[in-house]
Amino acid sequence: MLEAARVLTGRRYARTLVFGCVGAEIGGYYGSKDLAARIVAAGGEVHGMLALQSIAYTDETPGSQSVPAGLDLAFPSLGQALDARERRGDFIFYVSDDVSPMSAHIEAASAAVDLPVIGLELDAVLRVSDLTVALQASPHGPFWARDLPGTMLTDTGYLRNVYDLCVRGADRLENLDPDFAVKVTRAAVGALARAAEPAEGPPAEGHMLDPQPVRPPPFVCDAPGGECEDGQRCALLRTDVAELTCEPPAAEPLGLDAPCERRPDGGDSCAAGLRCTFAGSTREQGRRCRPQCVSSLDCVEGEVCPDFGADVSSCAARCDPFGDDCGEGTGCMHTPDVAGIGTDFFCSVAGELAEGEACSGGGCAPGTRCTSLYSDGGRVCRRYCRPSVPDCGAELVCLQYHGNGVPDDTGLCVPAAYQLD
Repeated sequence: MLEAARVLTGRRYARTLVFGCVGAEIGGYYGSKDLAARIVAAGGEVHGMLALQSIAYTDETPGSQSVPAGLDLAFPSLGQALDARERRGDFIFYVSDDVSPMSAHIEAASAAVDLPVIGLELDAVLRVSDLTVALQASPHGPFWARDLPGTMLTDTGYLRNVYDLCVRGADRLENLDPDFAVKVTRAAVGALARAAEPAEGPPAEGHMLDPQPVRPPPFVCDAPGGECEDGQRCALLRTDVAELTCEPPAAEPLGLDAPCERRPDGGDSCAAGLRCTFAGSTREQGRRCRPQCVSSLDCVEGEVCPDFGADVSSCAARCDPFGDDCGEGTGCMHTPDVAGIGTDFFCSVAGELAEGEACSGGGCAPGTRCTSLYSDGGRVCRRYCRPSVPDCGAELVCLQYHGNGVPDDTGLCVPAAYQLD
């Protein structure tokens, strides 16, 4: 991306070029969501968008290229193109919208540098379909979600690279193909130059975007900013899809931390801005009315806004994973902040699954966390540990957990096979 910026800023174009390094992508694509939100808020017109994923790994072994289950059957042209190359991982792949001319630009630019390329164009329905979830996993996905053009250029990562995400060993420089990376960079520069449309005159003067994040309104109901009409309450019905709705307030609204119950549709009788949830409670304590939030900045000191898989959450008490400050039946576990600002430890309902047992997102005993990290398949309960004083026992090692905001000397007990150099 830096090389593309260096080359392309040397002349003038009919269209504006924006170069962005988006952060907090793992687990929520918060950076690209923010970038797309900026564009929409500014009323900008997107002529094309190119997301650069991993671009430097090749494997010329027949059969080295895999695809997400069933994708080559759903798109016969993809299967045919892969078969024609004996499913070797020696090409660059793109997936694009069918609105912008980016696909044609990538094809032309790749041909100019003798770069093998395979690609797909998706219409408006397929761009947000469950069938193509694997093809939405990149910064272009949030652009598609806002009905903006978006294109991903990638070597397909783990679908050919056994070192991707360091799952099978360190991803070292000698594992990569620099000549291939140079061709991909040249193709990307060529495609972007074509999309920007070279023009006469001196290069335009560049400037930095406002670094302040564009935070979504906390309660996105029917009205801008989430304010319902006629005194109605903006209620969160489902956390998995952030389903919010405007509804009449309860006859006697329940206040902060009041015991509460959910209706069959997911609603409750909490006052405006509150939601009936287990966040920070034990099952014995039951659900309570807790503040809704989109970031830990919305919560009071000592509380965080954990990511429960949607853009809206509920404030919960911060805790110490090695302490005993959550209460019986509750465990201290960590999750990213909903807004991607960092990682927070919070009190949540714990289960009875022991360390090493299979789990499906929750149900682990206090002191453990359900995670797919350091696992050959599925999720398992991993125990928190301190790398400085490991106590994981035989055949397990304490690996520092690397995450934005995770305290130093905080790790997980994992099989020794995952200990890297």
